[in-house]
Amino acid sequence: MPKPPSKIRLDDAQWVQIEKDHSDSGSSAAVKARAEALARIHIHASYSDFEFDVPDQGADMAILYKCKKINFEVKGTRSTGIDWQRLKVSSIHSYKLLVSGIPMLRISSVFSRFPDVYTLSFPDDFRLKEEPRWSVHPST
Repeated sequence: MPKPPSKIRLDDAQWVQIEKDHSDSGSSAAVKARAEALARIHIHASYSDFEFDVPDQGADMAILYKCKKINFEVKGTRSTGIDWQRLKVSSIHSYKLLVSGIPMLRISSVFSRFPDVYTLSFPDDFRLKEEPRWSVHPST
């Protein structure tokens, strides 16, 4: 069972900027861009004294924190909650990183003022089922 989500609380300046830079065009690319921008805000709030780094192949972003590289898989959704039915992993590179232990940041309600971030870990919070892509299901 995943831990409760963290709430991203965008201040007025952040809200105006993210609305300007990553508005809702109705596309999945807009969801992805917004989720990645929100992930950066979440990481800034969660880690101190870090720097962004080039992610490994299959990861969406990475940081250097306490002399260690941390990769992240970032998945956004317009929906509230985790929305397991729409949570997919498309590449073998992402799959391998996830099963090796990198965290998945599932960001829900990406176009709201107060989105949620679920930090999910394999195999504690989810399993991966192979399909043309891997679908993500809650661990049982």
